[in-house]
Amino acid sequence: AGALANLAVNDDNKVEIAEAGAIPSLVELLRSSGTAGAKWKAAGALGNLAFNSSDNQVAIAKAGAIPALVTFLTSGTAEAKARAAEALQNLAAHSSNEVLIA
Repeated sequence: AGALANLAVNDDNKVEIAEAGAIPSLVELLRSSGTAGAKWKAAGALGNLAFNSSDNQVAIAKAGAIPALVTFLTSGTAEAKARAAEALQNLAAHSSNEVLIA
């Protein structure tokens, strides 16, 4: 997840990562009983994938990331909460996600 977060800062990579099917896997990682660090990296990857990408914002929401990110936002370390908040902020840039986040 950390490598995907780094790669997703590039717009071309965002498309390839999404087309490869990584979004559902990253959401599942957020929902899992995995480590806090793995979830933090998954939230970062989702946030980077959502940044300035309308298609990814919709796909990430459809994959169920918003409830998982809200849960992550309410628990964990301050860094984890900040990462979840950043991802939610990027997702909220798409008008169809605003209601889901509110």
